[in-house]
Amino acid sequence: MTYQKLICQIKAWPEKWAIWCKVMTAEKQRIINQVSKLSRLLLGDLRKRLTEAGLDISPVQSAVLFLLMESDGRKLGEMAALVGVDNSALTRLADRMEKAGLIERRVSPGDRRATLVFITDKGGDLAGRAAEVVGRANQNVQEGFEPQEFEAFVSMLDRLIDRYGDS
Repeated sequence: MTYQKLICQIKAWPEKWAIWCKVMTAEKQRIINQVSKLSRLLLGDLRKRLTEAGLDISPVQSAVLFLLMESDGRKLGEMAALVGVDNSALTRLADRMEKAGLIERRVSPGDRRATLVFITDKGGDLAGRAAEVVGRANQNVQEGFEPQEFEAFVSMLDRLIDRYGDS
């Protein structure tokens, strides 16, 4: 059953569903599906590249390490928002990363209720190696596009992320 046929069937439903169908046309749904598909494809490609480079790290773990390289001693909640995962998922990820010796958690000197995350030497070494892989992956994504074309694409993505970032 194609998406278009599904829309036609839903239109025959009670009035409250007919309103939903008018808003959620195949064309309006397409951007959500395309962005979602692109995200899965890019993360899959990056995961493969990291593995092929002999790095035992996920794309999200690399993002956490990059954030800590940029500014060490961050709160988990802050990093969760920046990476785009919920707090509980990042807590579980941090548990695994701490066990692997990539990060360490310390009580904040300014607020004993808060825990700060710091990168270890091992995590810094891994982040440096992962940065090379991520850099090549980013270059690969840009291939086939004119620089101004790609800048416009990134600008649109940034605006969408800003718009929906607080949702």
